[in-house]
Amino acid sequence: MVSFLLERGAKVAQRSKSGMSALHIAACEGADAVITELSTAHKKAEGGAKAMDQCGEAGLTPLIYAAQNGKAAPIRLLRAMVFMDAAS
Repeated sequence: MVSFLLERGAKVAQRSKSGMSALHIAACEGADAVITELSTAHKKAEGGAKAMDQCGEAGLTPLIYAAQNGKAAPIRLLRAMVFMDAAS
């Protein structure tokens, strides 16, 4: 569904009224496949790890939301993506 929406022009960086992006929500929910798709789309649109550093209104990044919700797989995935972007 994510790729369907992105292919049809959905804005990957769109935020809710509370400042949360789809990446924030995917991290909260532990949706690994969605995190991967959104991260790839962010990388193409914005240049890499920038999306993972963006804070919502509460001042929290997607990585922090994943950690607060005890989602180990998304934490590993988000950290790996940040480090891959830093290395490239």
